[in-house]
Amino acid sequence: MADLPPIEEFEQHAREAFAAIPATFREGISDLVVHAKRVTHAHLDDYETLGECEADLMSEESGFRRSTIHLYYGSFVSLARQDTTFDWAAELRETIEHEIRHHLEDRAGLPDLRREDWVEEQNERRHGGLEHDPFFYRAGEELEPDEYWVGNDCFLEVRLTRRALQRIEGRLHPVTFGEEQLEVLVPAQGGDARYVPIEGGWVDDDGNSGDLIVVFVCGRSWKK
Repeated sequence: MADLPPIEEFEQHAREAFAAIPATFREGISDLVVHAKRVTHAHLDDYETLGECEADLMSEESGFRRSTIHLYYGSFVSLARQDTTFDWAAELRETIEHEIRHHLEDRAGLPDLRREDWVEEQNERRHGGLEHDPFFYRAGEELEPDEYWVGNDCFLEVRLTRRALQRIEGRLHPVTFGEEQLEVLVPAQGGDARYVPIEGGWVDDDGNSGDLIVVFVCGRSWKK
């Protein structure tokens, strides 16, 4: 287990990290609260919640956004038990910065970080075999036309008319990934988004890897 200090020392580190951030970015943050409990996603028990940015109810009524940042010591402890190389101090700073960014974007009415969190959560649900938005990957980063990245996972979207999809159901269809040409078996059944995981995913020369998924999309689902 990675060395994690007692909660009192952890909280002191948290407050020092928070104070080190320029006051301009901390404006409107009422408090930073460290909780002893572990918090996980409602449906993904191994998806640790390290922190949250919560709007103060009184400020919402007044129209001026104020927030409280919550940190969950128990979630840090859980990650430390799973990974002996876990750098809790770096993760703590990153979590505080992440929640401050939530505060700033929510205050400005910008959805970027909320969207990033949402797409990451949807991908975790996919990994866990749980129900998820079939088009969530479109909120990821589109590095090439119809090539979407969510973390290390790549989604290649192939858009077809419903009639064209019906013609090639159960057959191999060519799909390009970088310089590689894939022959992908089109599912004979499914809805408007049909996922085909490529065995082995992708791996580069540096040993980086992730899932590689072809998504056959038809009908009205063309619209982004």
